Amino acid sequence: MIWPLWVWASGEFQAKVPLRFVGIDNRDSVPSKGPVIIQFNTEVNPGELMAHFKGPKPGRLEPVKYFSPEGYLEDYSRWQYWPESKLNNTQDYTIHIAEGLPSRNGGKLTSNIEAQFTTTPEFLILESNPRPGSSGIWLTRNIFITANQDLKTAEISINDLPGVCRIDGNRVDYLPNRVLSPNTHYKVTARLVSKSNEILNYSYDFITTNLGSSRWLEIKSGSSIKLWVMEGKKTIRTMTITQKSRPAAPTGTLYEQNRSTTSNKNSKQDQWIWLNADILLHSLPEGTADNHSQLGIPKTYSCYYLEQEDLDWLISYMPQGFMVINH
Repeated sequence: MIWPLWVWASGEFQAKVPLRFVGIDNRDSVPSKGPVIIQFNTEVNPGELMAHFKGPKPGRLEPVKYFSPEGYLEDYSRWQYWPESKLNNTQDYTIHIAEGLPSRNGGKLTSNIEAQFTTTPEFLILESNPRPGSSGIWLTRNIFITANQDLKTAEISINDLPGVCRIDGNRVDYLPNRVLSPNTHYKVTARLVSKSNEILNYSYDFITTNLGSSRWLEIKSGSSIKLWVMEGKKTIRTMTITQKSRPAAPTGTLYEQNRSTTSNKNSKQDQWIWLNADILLHSLPEGTADNHSQLGIPKTYSCYYLEQEDLDWLISYMPQGFMVINH
C-alpha cells in the first residue's frame, strides 16, 4: 500500500461479553398486574430465558418492543414478566434467574440472581362527583373522579352524552358537549390507568333533577354559538345565535327578568328579552351597529343576537321568567 491510500470496512458485530443482570425498572413501584421489566447488559438467547427464570407466580416473558425506522423491533436485553394473576399491592417479591443463562453472543450468566421488587399501593377511588346513587342532580353539575394515584390515561363514558376527559394529577374531569338532561338516569363508566400502570374499572349511577314539561333554553358558546329550546328533556326547536357581543356573557344558570314587544308595528327593533346578569337577547340586522340608543333597546353588559324569526318565537312561546343555561 502506498500512503496516503486508506482501506476500510464496516459491519455489525457483537462482542463476546459475560452476561450480566442489570436490574428491574422502577423496582419500588411495579404494577401489581405487571409488567416487571428486567434488564440485562446484552441480548439474551430468547429460547433459553424461560427455562432459567422463576417469578413469584407463573407467567409469560416478552421482549420489550421499540420503534425504529424499520418498524417495531424486539430488544432481547430488556424483558417483560407478566404474572398470570394479579400480585398483592405494596408487597415485596423476588424473581430468580439461574446461572448458565446464555446470551446471543455466546456469553453466559455466571451466578444465580435473586432480584427484589415492590408492587404499587392499591389503586383506589377517593371521590366521584356526582356521588354514586344520588338524585336531583342539577344539570350543570361538574362530573369528575379523583383517585389516590396520579393518572396516566382516563376514559369515561356517560350514556349517550358525548364529551372529553381532562386529567389534572389524580383527578379526571368529564366535560360534556351538552348539559345534563333533566329527569335522566345516567350511568358513568370509567377506565383509569395510573402512572404506575395500575388499571381500575369503575362505574356508578346518578339521576338528574326533574323539570317536568317546563320550557327552558340551553346556550353553548364557542366558535359557533348554538341555542336549544327545551321542553323538559325534549328538544323542540334549535336556533342559531348569529354572534355575541363582548364582553362574553357569564356561564351558569340565568333567568328572564323582563321582555319587550314592539309597539311600532312597522319596526321590531325594540323587541328584546332581558336576562339577569344584565344580558340581552335581541335581533341585529346585517350591517347594523349594536347601538342600543339608536335601536331603542336598553343598555346591557352583553348581548346575544338572534334571527328576528327566532326572537319572535321566544317572545310568543316562552313562559315569563324562563331559565337559560349558558355553558
